[in-house]
Amino acid sequence: MENGKIIIRPRELICAIFIFLMPLSLYLEINFRVPLVAYSDEILCVISILFILYYSLFHSLKGKSLVFLLLIVIVTVIGFAGNLFSEVITNYFPILIDAIAFLKLFVPFLVYHVIAIYDKDHFIFRYLVPFSKFLILSGSFFGLISLFVNIGMSGEKRYGIRSYNFVFGNTGGGSRYGFMLFCCLLILATTNIPLKKYRIYEILVIFNIIIITKGASMVLAVCYIVLVLMWRYSKTYKFTVSNVVGIAIAGIGFSSYQINTYLRDQESPRMRLIRYGAVTANTYFPLGSGFATYASDQANKNYSPLYYEYGFHKKFGMSPGNTSFLNDGYIGMVIGEFGWIGAILFVALIVMVFIYINKSGILGKHAKALTIAIYISLIISTLGTAIIKSNIGVMCFSVLGVISGYSYSAELKKEKSSNST
Repeated sequence: MENGKIIIRPRELICAIFIFLMPLSLYLEINFRVPLVAYSDEILCVISILFILYYSLFHSLKGKSLVFLLLIVIVTVIGFAGNLFSEVITNYFPILIDAIAFLKLFVPFLVYHVIAIYDKDHFIFRYLVPFSKFLILSGSFFGLISLFVNIGMSGEKRYGIRSYNFVFGNTGGGSRYGFMLFCCLLILATTNIPLKKYRIYEILVIFNIIIITKGASMVLAVCYIVLVLMWRYSKTYKFTVSNVVGIAIAGIGFSSYQINTYLRDQESPRMRLIRYGAVTANTYFPLGSGFATYASDQANKNYSPLYYEYGFHKKFGMSPGNTSFLNDGYIGMVIGEFGWIGAILFVALIVMVFIYINKSGILGKHAKALTIAIYISLIISTLGTAIIKSNIGVMCFSVLGVISGYSYSAELKKEKSSNST
């Protein structure tokens, strides 16, 4: 709204609506079993693919954006080639769905980056400010009540309190809720909100993270707090080796339970998925087993033949009757389905995302700290959760895409200003 008038910019509004749809679809899927809305992330992916094809043909991608797109295409081709040569599954439908599940992280990120460059007044995020404030405030209100009264928003007891999940369910809902909150705080950090008001929302988000009591959410908070403290006297907000060391020390301290439970135990489902991901890559060297064959959602739903071969059908949470742990190994999926070559190229994609967002310091200290915290936490989550490939993972990548576009635009503006003087 400017001068009392509501300004509608269709392209930016559609971008904002799809980001809003991610948490809404999770809420509707968990609480009302609405199937159509649950596919909002896949729909966004298909639209993004069409947009980037149009943009590439009529406007042309250049520089690192072109390299990024080529890497996406190459990894996707490797996935399909893996299906062709491994013949683990031959049904094309789950293969296609699994390919979209891979693409829905990176293609929307690129599309949001491109669109945000031309969104000079940050309309995408401005449209999302009311939702961001509402989620933080309402979540905090019910979270406070849940500390004293069970109103159906809490799960198992951890650290002396019941794990809070707001309206997003007990199975991973708390961790995903934590990522939503940090995306909302990042949206507020890039607007013209006064610092005192921002501090209020910041405190409320940290309060929510504490009562969520989930490791993935704790990593988010720790990364953010460490970076803000390290950059308190800095003007450039550069991400350095000392930042990595500080985050690692604090993260290990706060994640000792998860490390001991999920990673040090070689027979835990997460470690088993990672270990047999390497086995799959070696068996189907060099291209991997292909889409929908290992540790992916479609491999879970169609119960991959590899799981019988590896004896997963005899393990709790990994059997055909109970597949609750089979979605918890994203890094195992990358190694197994894409092979070692595809996994290296996938890492290159992740590194390029960091290159895109690393200049977000131009938007301010808090925006940079939040951006890096979300990025690092998403990468760490691949070891033991399915957050990155969920609709909330897509929400995070979309928000990071917007941030990278805004950062690039601000940097260009700064360079033009310095050149003109």
